[in-house]
Amino acid sequence: MAVISKLPRLGRSKTRLARTVGNEAALALHRAFLHDELAQLENPEFWQLFLIHDEPSHAGERAELAELLGQRTRSMAPGQPSLAHELLRSFELLVAEFDRVVIVSGDVPQLTAGLVAAALQQLDQADVVLGPGPDGGYYLVGMKRPYDIFTAIPMGTAAVERATVAHAQRLGLTVAHAPVLTDMDEAQDLLALESAPAHVAAQTRQVVAGLERYEFSPQLPSELQVEVTSRCNLRCSACLITYEELDSPADLTMQHWQRVVGDLPRLQRVAFQLNGEPLLNPHVFAMIADARRRGAFTVMNSNGTLLDSDRAGQVVASGLHELRISLDGARPETVAQMAGTDILAKVQRGVAAVVRARGTAAAPRLSLWMVATRKNIQELPELVQLAADWGVDEVYTQRLVLTGHGVARPEFSLHGRSSVLLRDVMARAEAVAAKTGVALRASGRVPILQSFQTSDEQHPQRGCYRPWRSAVVTAGMRVLPCCIGSFTASYSDLELGNLATETWHEIYNGERYRALRRGILERGPLRPECRDCGRLWSL
Repeated sequence: MAVISKLPRLGRSKTRLARTVGNEAALALHRAFLHDELAQLENPEFWQLFLIHDEPSHAGERAELAELLGQRTRSMAPGQPSLAHELLRSFELLVAEFDRVVIVSGDVPQLTAGLVAAALQQLDQADVVLGPGPDGGYYLVGMKRPYDIFTAIPMGTAAVERATVAHAQRLGLTVAHAPVLTDMDEAQDLLALESAPAHVAAQTRQVVAGLERYEFSPQLPSELQVEVTSRCNLRCSACLITYEELDSPADLTMQHWQRVVGDLPRLQRVAFQLNGEPLLNPHVFAMIADARRRGAFTVMNSNGTLLDSDRAGQVVASGLHELRISLDGARPETVAQMAGTDILAKVQRGVAAVVRARGTAAAPRLSLWMVATRKNIQELPELVQLAADWGVDEVYTQRLVLTGHGVARPEFSLHGRSSVLLRDVMARAEAVAAKTGVALRASGRVPILQSFQTSDEQHPQRGCYRPWRSAVVTAGMRVLPCCIGSFTASYSDLELGNLATETWHEIYNGERYRALRRGILERGPLRPECRDCGRLWSL
């Protein structure tokens, strides 16, 4: 049994996490992950525990390594140039000494010895066992022989687990799977600790509890959702603006854009989305390009109906990292019911235009997003196949937030419901995904069935991180706490400040933001838009 990890180093530990929590906190988390995993997996009656790592570079690192290893954990530093070669060499060395080997990633602090024991037992029947993560990777791999299922696979992609399975099968190997677990790559992944057994990951929980969880936020938001226009060309059944006017129609100008982003030096992610159709604003491509120059990862949500050859070329030229297309069904009649008109053929032409414009480039990554309801969930397997046919990389289901209008009513919600029919739909959709190589998951990077589950906690909203790390800005320059809230209340009720007249420094630690955080920290009442989050729809 082995844990594989780079040694903790300031500025080099968990760099994706560090974008949100900072280098010091990322280092503390990295140390906590390793401490918790090694403590939980130490089981000398059943296996020898190893830590696979790179070579320490100075006495301080050697001392920290010795403390991590303790008396029972053995050290191994294969010194290979890449993760794939490191894994292969580790298996070669360990299989020479032991009859079966499981290696796990060093950033899964919720991993238990029982899960590892079950994976070892699966090797009685299978040549390979993999523990998949919701992001398309894997956190666990076990074998009895050092098969090279690593070096031919590009690591760090959203399809690495599926590609590894396919490669193993081409080699004639049988593959079993451990349960899905989230590795801690990004800040939102820390929320997976909420569903882990209470007795595990004690040190990690302690570090997380101290992260930015104050009434005041020590840093301005690093993630934004920006509504570049409040206008839309569709009247979707699940969208609140179909039924209510939340704000006066407006387009964000470049001058407004500079005011939105100018005071945010830590900007790491910008999503161009809320209740309007971003492609209606002719300045959106300049905004995307500017966000990229600032070092931010860029995402745009679109209904896809305006994507002609010209706009598709501008999408690619802007440097957009990810393009999400909303499509709430796979059949024309269902799409027409959800979107207010039949748009399926238009969306297909728009996606085709982007695929042509993208060519062999890696960006933008394309995904289809379905608002999952009782009216359309049976079409999920067809939507996955549609994505494969169109050259789309991923399919997501997303939460239905109840507004009392159209399809956004309790009788159409899947949240809190589990049925044989739903499990059958998921199994068929996952089978199509496995066959086609399309990644399939729910928003929030969790398994789809898990996204429909209700929380056992009295106040599941306490796990929300948004008021410390992110914010939403409307086309009218209003600052809102989150995109989900905009479906449940008027902008006036939600507003925490207005960037037309206030600065980020005034807004983000102003009284309204502090009151929001107090409610989440159990030191004050929850705001109305937060009360049903996690109970009537997923966080």
